Amino acid sequence: MAFIYDKPFWREQNLSGEVFSRHGPLTEIYDGSPSDESSFALTSFVGLNAHQRKQADKKQLIDMCLTQLLRLFGDESKMVKEIVIKDWSLEQYTTTEADLNTTPHHPQYPANMPRTLWDDQLILAGTEVAREHGGYIEGALESAEEALTLIGRRLDQM
Repeated sequence: MAFIYDKPFWREQNLSGEVFSRHGPLTEIYDGSPSDESSFALTSFVGLNAHQRKQADKKQLIDMCLTQLLRLFGDESKMVKEIVIKDWSLEQYTTTEADLNTTPHHPQYPANMPRTLWDDQLILAGTEVAREHGGYIEGALESAEEALTLIGRRLDQM
């Protein structure tokens, strides 16, 4: 979900707009404003699984989200200009039955997952192969650092 505003009130409060929450339907919130600042947005991930989202009334879900934003960001969060909802679980080409039946939590990826293939000619990097924090941006960054280290070793051997 994206909540569009006329101004970035969270920045004026010296807040980043980044939230990880376990209290409310929104589990992750980010300042999703475009770089040209033609609009200002808080983008978010709803932490309900696909079946729960299908059962939730749209108005009820929006009300719960706005209540959470009010708790996190204060009264100015009520001045939302537009709300954009995109539920990828409803899209035929982006969802499988397995996607519909998983928990909303990030999976724990195996620590012994291979990071290289084809005699070390291919180096894998991304949150899905992170040794820690899989599913999060931190995992992607850690994985990128590991890949760069592997590349550096290969260059040193040349």
